[in-house]
Amino acid sequence: MFRFRGTSMIGLCVLLVIWTGCGGGKGGGGSSRSSTTSSANPSAKSVYAVNSSGNTITGYTVNSGTSSSLGGGGGAGLLTAFASGTVATGSSPFGAAVDAGGGFLFVANRASNNVSAYSINSSTGVLAPVAGSPFSAGSGPQRVALSGAGSLAFVPNATSQNISVYLVSSGVMSPVLGSPFLAGTSVIDAVVDGNFLLVLDSVNNVYSFSINAATGQLTAVPGSPFAVGGVPVRMKLNPAGTFLFVTANASRIFAFSVNTTTGALTAVAGSPFTNTTNGQGMGVDPAGKFLFVGNGSVGTVSVFSIGSSGSLSAVTGSPFAVSGANRADSIAVDPSGNFIYIGSLSNPGVVSAASVDTSSGALAAATGSPFAAGNSVSDVVLR
Repeated sequence: MFRFRGTSMIGLCVLLVIWTGCGGGKGGGGSSRSSTTSSANPSAKSVYAVNSSGNTITGYTVNSGTSSSLGGGGGAGLLTAFASGTVATGSSPFGAAVDAGGGFLFVANRASNNVSAYSINSSTGVLAPVAGSPFSAGSGPQRVALSGAGSLAFVPNATSQNISVYLVSSGVMSPVLGSPFLAGTSVIDAVVDGNFLLVLDSVNNVYSFSINAATGQLTAVPGSPFAVGGVPVRMKLNPAGTFLFVTANASRIFAFSVNTTTGALTAVAGSPFTNTTNGQGMGVDPAGKFLFVGNGSVGTVSVFSIGSSGSLSAVTGSPFAVSGANRADSIAVDPSGNFIYIGSLSNPGVVSAASVDTSSGALAAATGSPFAAGNSVSDVVLR
């Protein structure tokens, strides 16, 4: 195992969002690259930390460098905070998303029951509030999920137990007819998979809805909801949208195959798979080869290879220790597949970084990591 070294950092609660500024949406397969190839520098341009306790967003520039080894070749993948400082959000910001074009950032504010929207400067990455922001949501909004084109936004509201759906134009969010739509008890996460919206509740279910691309209307697919054993925490799709992974209590990861025609879920053979502890947020590399799982209070990251059927097998050396962070709860994978960023749900919170061996999935420490962040990193979203 390795350790990320760095000094103790002060800040407010954080959520990370990595902005590539180069489109990409959900992404596709992509080829595996050697972790020592100098041409495979980071694709991300900016990281945004949403500070829940301070109700702000901190932005960072990602050093492009000239190497696929984190911190190598001019400091590839390392972070520098924006000189412009922080930007205000609503109360208790939590989940966030960046549109596929890299032009807008959306943040769900749990305590003020709304969504903040920002335009992103294409050159500097600096944020500016969209006119009319924040936009009203239900009670206790948790996350923001966007359609591939970014024209629709979906927000699961845990307290009001429904889903707010919006038409999005230039960052402006307008509720669709019929919004909000009823969902499960305490809905906590949502992901868009092509023509379908998958919604996770905190009880035991994944709900699957077909999306009317023109109107945003949601219709439950036959067989929905689909049961998850245990108490679910987060979920993550592979880039192709064919497998869904759900972290749950009792150190389990549930895996489902997704029928991309009907939206139905089927448990993968051997599911659930055993983790070393209760997992939290997850990331998948662009090639769909590896699943990275943040292991909460133990401060480690588990790495699993993803089989052709969606099965999971721990890679050699997993889990990998994350020093400088008391927790490891949220993960973002750079579009190059060579780097990951880990948010810590701790006080003070930090953003740790590591390079990925794209052949084995093993993680390696970075000089200069972790980076100063706020308290309690609650989520990481990659674009």
